[in-house]
Amino acid sequence: MELNSLQEFLKSCKSYPLWEKVGIYPHHGIQLPLSALHSQNSAGIGEFFDLLPLIDWLQEIGMDVLQLLPINDTMGEPSPYFAISSCALNPIFLSLSSLPLSEEKTLQQDLLDLQRLSSLEHIPYPIIYRKKLEWLRQYFHIQKKNLLFDPALQSFVDSHPFLPLYALFLILGEKEKTLNWSKWDPSLHRLSQEKIRSLLEENREELFFFYFLQYLAFAQMQKVKEHAAKKKILLLGDLPIMMSPHSADVFWHQSLFNLEYSAGAPPDDFNQEGQKWNFPLFDWEGMKQDHFSWWKERLSIAALFYDLYRIDHIVGFFRTWAVPKLEKASHGFFLPQDRTLWKQEGEEHLSKIIELSSILPMGEDLGQIPQETFDVMKKLGICGMRVMRWQHDKKLDAYNPLSITTLSTHDTETLQEWWHNHPTESRLLARQKNWSYSSQLTSDQRKALLFDSHHTSSLFHINLLQEYLSLFPNLTWPFFEMERINIPGTILPSNWCYRFRPSLEEIIHHEGCKKAIQEIIY
Repeated sequence: MELNSLQEFLKSCKSYPLWEKVGIYPHHGIQLPLSALHSQNSAGIGEFFDLLPLIDWLQEIGMDVLQLLPINDTMGEPSPYFAISSCALNPIFLSLSSLPLSEEKTLQQDLLDLQRLSSLEHIPYPIIYRKKLEWLRQYFHIQKKNLLFDPALQSFVDSHPFLPLYALFLILGEKEKTLNWSKWDPSLHRLSQEKIRSLLEENREELFFFYFLQYLAFAQMQKVKEHAAKKKILLLGDLPIMMSPHSADVFWHQSLFNLEYSAGAPPDDFNQEGQKWNFPLFDWEGMKQDHFSWWKERLSIAALFYDLYRIDHIVGFFRTWAVPKLEKASHGFFLPQDRTLWKQEGEEHLSKIIELSSILPMGEDLGQIPQETFDVMKKLGICGMRVMRWQHDKKLDAYNPLSITTLSTHDTETLQEWWHNHPTESRLLARQKNWSYSSQLTSDQRKALLFDSHHTSSLFHINLLQEYLSLFPNLTWPFFEMERINIPGTILPSNWCYRFRPSLEEIIHHEGCKKAIQEIIY
């Protein structure tokens, strides 16, 4: 479809006003988990302000999109998809070195100790989370006498209604020694408004610690957003459709979730047993009765930080694989069970999401996706994803323009690992490129495939940052398996603890990498 024809088509879509903000023309960018960055200032893990020089670098090389994996609070859980809040940001990403420390020698020394953890090959996530929270508690204690009556902080709390209940949930979790609220004292399971007000008053000072963390995190991430806007870089966020069962959202809004089942995926060629994710299902009827207020608040927060957002598992708006709590994934079934309802449900839910949001949604539509999903996404003007290794029968100019072309995702093997592990498929691609097959891609072959990924007819072309770094052996780890971010359906110490081998400074000052990316894009 020509760009002019596409623009005319999108004018008929519900999302068209949001597309006008983004621009209906080819976009190019990178994707990364913020945690994987490390700079001379970061304290053991990627931080919000590490994104500032990265944004400058993107503008310099000619890209205009920075896609981030979720940055919501996970309370020490490495997976960014196990959020305990749909709105709160993860304090582990706070840029500590930017906070005024005056003459606090102990905090300065502790910060140096944290910064040394950035040199480790993998992120010791729980350790860094614990140490940063300890550091922030000390910092808060020093600042506390001024904070309790700080009008700016109070105004921040007043303008974000989710904060008091999110903070109270964490305090109750600390007192009960678990966030698994089903194990709390039964008297806490369903609290009256009067009891909630009483608990908020009793814990006022401790609540301010969590308010303070979010105040800092929101301020830092909004500075990132402002800087990106100045540099004309679009920030693409990621909203997991599911919430942790041990989250503040599920605890305080139990009427919006179906706690009788766990969401998952049916058996398929990749997982014969199916998958059980242990996330509760949405109660869409409850959402409707509540006028989608939960989504409205969530999307209004996302708009503070992003220009676009990706909905993980968008098919969940149409139907969900529901697994009874004590059963295996293979014993699940789809809800709604009547397939004739899927299209209607999906269109209704996604239309409401578009209506409530000021930023453009995109959808992760990989796996076993019913045709109804693709039809509704096209009707509403929502981009899907096209992983090139699964599009080998398509010419570059035959990609659906309403899509993101990519070589790999955070849940798949990187290009090199796939090329090595799946010789039958990679030989087919090699034959199409008139290459003789070898299990190791050459630098020229990597560059050619990256070039292809930026020259399909998709509107968006976004790859994991390590796919570009792999053009230079000294910018990636010695074994290609070390470049993978996550293996779905597994519990491995390496999952979500990936760190880029080079520092941020080494990446942005590498002239060879900069030149290669510019040659790939143009």
